[in-house]
Amino acid sequence: MNHASELVDRLTAIGFCVYPFPVVNRYRGLSFYKVTRDGFVDSIFVGNDNLAVASRLRNRFNRQDPFNSGPPVWYLNDSFERVVAAIEGFYSDSVEATDSRFVECISVA
Repeated sequence: MNHASELVDRLTAIGFCVYPFPVVNRYRGLSFYKVTRDGFVDSIFVGNDNLAVASRLRNRFNRQDPFNSGPPVWYLNDSFERVVAAIEGFYSDSVEATDSRFVECISVA
């Protein structure tokens, strides 16, 4: 098992769903998401070992303005390993239930 696979396993162990991001305009990678019970969506996009972006948004979907999610509650961009370590630290003291369904079918990439 390679190091990236171990990082994926660490995220799925704390409730993140993972799916591949297809090649679009020369970008590709992995996307992760987790819907929290308290009304947030945590998402991570990983382009490679040195490029990962994580954010938390309120799980609100406005059909009149679907691309305006509002500002993130927090965000982090760093290497894949550092982002995973930060996310694990965030969840280490909390018990989070994961709901794999999005209210209003919001899509987070």
